[in-house]
Amino acid sequence: MTSPGGTELPLLRIGALTKRFGGFTALDNVSVDIRPGERFGLIGPNGSGKTTLINVISGLYVADAGTIVFAGQPIADLPAHAISKIGMARTFQHIDLVDDLGVTDNIAIGAFRTEGATLWAALSTLGSDPRLQKARARAASLAALLGVSEVAASRCGELPYGTRRRVEVARALAAGPRLLLLDEPAAGLNELEQADLARRIKRIAESGVTVLVIEHNMLFLGALAGRLICLDRGRIIAAGSPEEVRRNPRVVEAYLGEAA
Repeated sequence: MTSPGGTELPLLRIGALTKRFGGFTALDNVSVDIRPGERFGLIGPNGSGKTTLINVISGLYVADAGTIVFAGQPIADLPAHAISKIGMARTFQHIDLVDDLGVTDNIAIGAFRTEGATLWAALSTLGSDPRLQKARARAASLAALLGVSEVAASRCGELPYGTRRRVEVARALAAGPRLLLLDEPAAGLNELEQADLARRIKRIAESGVTVLVIEHNMLFLGALAGRLICLDRGRIIAAGSPEEVRRNPRVVEAYLGEAA
């Protein structure tokens, strides 16, 4: 998508976004543009407003002020399901998989809308439902992309934490999003798992999906993101490359409590 002047427009444009909970301001005049194809990082200490921002962007919360434009369409007043249909998908801090279902079926759930697959359609179709088969085929491809093919037949409730994280990312991708929001995907992973996940998220971006990763782990984001912003107490206190943000005195103070 380009402007009349021929320049590429942001895929996501956030303007002066503010969100309050009673007398507490969780987001305070946050503005940022994310370009198509970016691997964009959002860091900040606990309680800085990171998850609130992703909840507002994805339609779980309604902003008190400000604008959100996604793929050229204002979405600040749209519910989450409508935003998802435009081309946005997300994961959550707390993994939300169906423990009794296998990996393939958990991932396939994310593709049901795009493939038109439903339980009723499957039950009312003579023989195998081609829509369900397409959803499962897409799930198998994404399982390979996220490195969980070897456990594709396993129930998700039996899998280790790091593997479940990957399954959740694959399920979000199954919806075919233009923008993928990842909320602390490296939480609970060891260093080797973090490095592997960062490589796989890079491949996702290389496939044409814009990725916004929310983390407090600067090492993980430093190896992944091309550009970062840092939130503290609901405000952006730094923006730039991972190295620029890491060295910013306000970021050092926010994380360590002193500018040393």
